[in-house]
Amino acid sequence: MAYEAEALIEVSYWTLLLATLPLLALVWISWYLALGIENGMIVGIIRTLIQLSILGIILEPIFVRGKEMWGLVVAYVMFMMTLASYESTVRSRYYFQDMFWYVLAMLMANVTVVSLFTFGLLLDLDPIWDPQYVIPIVGMLLGNCINGVSLSMNSLLSGVVESSREIELLLSFGATTNEASHRNVKEAIRTGSVPRLNGMAIIGLISIPGMMTGQILGGSSVTQAARYQILIIYLIAISSFGTIFSETFLAIRMCFDSKQMLRTDWLMKRSGKKSFLAAIFGVIRRCFVGSADEKKSSAANGSLDEVSTLAPVGSLTIKTPPEKQQNQCIIQVSGLSFAFNKNKNADEMVQRRILFQDLSFRLREGEFALVDGPSGVGKSTLFRLIA
Repeated sequence: MAYEAEALIEVSYWTLLLATLPLLALVWISWYLALGIENGMIVGIIRTLIQLSILGIILEPIFVRGKEMWGLVVAYVMFMMTLASYESTVRSRYYFQDMFWYVLAMLMANVTVVSLFTFGLLLDLDPIWDPQYVIPIVGMLLGNCINGVSLSMNSLLSGVVESSREIELLLSFGATTNEASHRNVKEAIRTGSVPRLNGMAIIGLISIPGMMTGQILGGSSVTQAARYQILIIYLIAISSFGTIFSETFLAIRMCFDSKQMLRTDWLMKRSGKKSFLAAIFGVIRRCFVGSADEKKSSAANGSLDEVSTLAPVGSLTIKTPPEKQQNQCIIQVSGLSFAFNKNKNADEMVQRRILFQDLSFRLREGEFALVDGPSGVGKSTLFRLIA
């Protein structure tokens, strides 16, 4: 006998209110035991109610008019991609300049390719931007990409900073940037991919996925709902793995300069998480005001009107033996200078620390030199520049 779905039971706001009572009881337990998670639980309850209610109000006209007005569908998809890129970048401990735009570009490229493959070839939609399919499926793709990208980026950038000495040692032995950072890239990709691999391993055995549950409750046949869920899982895997791979290989390139030197000074530690609106307003402000770019430009050009020069942390001493003219010179350094900008936020005054200026010395064959100075004076930086 064929399975026949019953009519969907309506969920009222009174039902939702009753569903929050057990959550509120858990909030009280957290407060009573001083666990410190009650504020997050309350915010999560309120945000879930407000955000999903607003989502229903926004999607109603898009679903009604979306087939005739493709711009509505594209605009909403772009909004989802922008928000997903922001959430992916703010979760990592370290970040580099314009990291949001790089993540947005890679996320947009991967999800767009998967969407065109799905809606144009696999499902053969007419029109291809049908909001009934495009918005839910793209939303699921983006939601799963956020977790993988944020985990992989955090693992990669934190690993590069923490293992910078190992990477520099490999570079000094002649390794390429790909060889020196291979372990970090491999670990980052594995970290971002493990949740998706675990989910694919247990799906259907322990729980029924959300989309399949929704289709069954909506009256679709169980077999058709299972096929749709399999398709969605494959699409999520394609977009997640593709985004993780491309983001990781792009981000590791941002950790090295054109001379294949590791630049951990380009990676800034995140002091706190800004809201999405605050981040957008900050980007708009920098585009029109350009305060941070002007400060960095003036620092690069040598103008100290907007730059605070930090005092040296010590003196760097290079002791070389008396010159022996008969031996061949193998290392010669003339007029070497190095300084870097040290500022926490782009809106703050640029602080410049000069490690050494007009440094000159040379070593001949068979000679030894002693580089002496306290920690942070620039000994390792000097060796990296010479190498």
